[in-house]
Amino acid sequence: SALGLATRFPFSFLTKTRVIPFERELIVLPTVDETEEFLTILPTLRGEFEMFVAGRGYDLYRLREFAAGDAARHIDWKATARAQTVMVREFTREDERKLKIVFDNPAPSEVKTQDYESAIKLAASLAWHFADGTTDISFAAPGFLGVGPQEALSFLRYLAVAQPAAQKLPLET
Repeated sequence: SALGLATRFPFSFLTKTRVIPFERELIVLPTVDETEEFLTILPTLRGEFEMFVAGRGYDLYRLREFAAGDAARHIDWKATARAQTVMVREFTREDERKLKIVFDNPAPSEVKTQDYESAIKLAASLAWHFADGTTDISFAAPGFLGVGPQEALSFLRYLAVAQPAAQKLPLET
């Protein structure tokens, strides 16, 4: 058991190859590139998720009449002048970012090899992108459950050895 390494560095005219004795398992992780699919789906996942209910966000939800207990700093003076009654601003509520990446492993007859590889690359890219600690992230795949950004590398290892096989997906967690 040996490992062959090849490089075209520094000039790309020649390929240098060296065979090295290697007696361990080597797992090559999926690429984590910003592919076209990744850039298409990212805007829907990035940013704070806003709920259109009153809260402590930054975007204006609505104007309403002043009620006892409202903070004076939320009084909208222009709206108060127009309505001839004290009006306050309410803002949207921003929820914390939570994301669950689910890799549903299909049967070999249900997917083309190229589509399967694209799905693995997309799942790996999303896992790596959101494992920066600012997102409450979890992972689910047949035979794999992980919670937290520290599980991203384990998820990439899972994806590296995944093969198409119809298995029950553990979504109820």
